[in-house]
Amino acid sequence: MDHLLLITLLFSGLCSVSSRVVRRYHFVNEKKTWEEAQEYCRCNFTDLATVEDTDDMTAMTSTVKDGYAKEVWIGLNKTTNSTWRWSVQGSRAYSVEETNFTSWGSGEPNDIYGNEDCTLFNKGRWNDASCKFKNFFICYNECPYDLFLIRENKTWREALDYCNRKNMELVSASSSETQGCVKEVTRGASTAHVWMGLSFLCPMELWIWISGVMLCSDDWAHGNGTGRSECGLAGALQSGGQRKWVSRPMNEKLNFICSSL
Repeated sequence: MDHLLLITLLFSGLCSVSSRVVRRYHFVNEKKTWEEAQEYCRCNFTDLATVEDTDDMTAMTSTVKDGYAKEVWIGLNKTTNSTWRWSVQGSRAYSVEETNFTSWGSGEPNDIYGNEDCTLFNKGRWNDASCKFKNFFICYNECPYDLFLIRENKTWREALDYCNRKNMELVSASSSETQGCVKEVTRGASTAHVWMGLSFLCPMELWIWISGVMLCSDDWAHGNGTGRSECGLAGALQSGGQRKWVSRPMNEKLNFICSSL
């Protein structure tokens, strides 16, 4: 690896990812209250389903499984000032008015029974309901680029070269949203760990993504990523269990994930 190039990129202060967003929706066949569903989605994905346009609606609709109740929670709820906002954390939260897209059913929202502050999705339409009801729900991952699990066993450098030859790069999971997407992709892996584009930079004694982005957040398994005696190691993701990051010898042969540039 060209350490000089990585050091140059490191001190450029980069700590971001591509702004192109792809949402992947996931139907969850467990019944929970709206708040319980929100907690589940934030723990296992990005959040409860957010919908900004007809493409999102089509993608979300296709995830609802046949044979289950058609009413499912999505991440739209009413705030204290009666504004309907999507379940997006922190400063990124926004209202349906800001997206200029709604799909309310006829006469909805009507708050017919009072305290109907959450939203159910039913056959392409939304209706308000009490947040205390227990329903199936839809989560989403927000992926800034397309991810591809390669079920071939290669060393870290071989995986890096493979992705480059396909005009892609070994994935940099440099945000919490991307980490959720990467974890989902690893479900089909044939090895216990899956390579990511993360390696230990010996001269600086730190971990850095191959894209040059600094390690702004991490999800290391206990005892990994300590920065001590990790020369010759690269970052991989557990394909089962908690799907934590682990440091593995670069010459180990594993499946890997490429991302589109």
